[in-house]
Amino acid sequence: MNRLEQSKQTIRAAKYIQHGLKTNLIALDTNLPVKYVRDLIRDITGKSPTSGQLVEVPRLFKSKRSIMASVLLLVTYQKIAPKQNNATVNLDALIMAFDCYCKQTSGLLGFESNQCGNPLSINDAWVLANALSTEQIELSFCRCGCVVIIADKLDTYMNCPFCYHLGKLKLRS
Repeated sequence: MNRLEQSKQTIRAAKYIQHGLKTNLIALDTNLPVKYVRDLIRDITGKSPTSGQLVEVPRLFKSKRSIMASVLLLVTYQKIAPKQNNATVNLDALIMAFDCYCKQTSGLLGFESNQCGNPLSINDAWVLANALSTEQIELSFCRCGCVVIIADKLDTYMNCPFCYHLGKLKLRS
């Protein structure tokens, strides 16, 4: 990577750092070395980057609130992100979708936990978008007409978060 390309990628990385993305996600998208990204995070935020692994997809479906939040975020991401043949997450589209999602959920009852008032973080959003693009999960319509997440490949059973009378369903793929 030449210096001009590295400068462009550094600017992109700085934008992602301001949104709170994890080091490995930034390095994956920008092709910058992880150590360089960690140093950049330290320079921009004044703190060392947070450590820890990303959450696994089934853990994001623990409550009705998180399922509804996931559906809202994924539908927004799917509308914003251009269709791609490869199974990668478009971080710019994800950030736009996450910002839109934060605006939609701000002030809603039950969405008062993270920095923008919702149960999902930007890193959780990446996990969901990655699962969607690698076809671990997909969006479909429930019998009640609402959008639901289908997670057959993860062998996850879930209720439709919008209708109570359907009971526990194994959602088809």
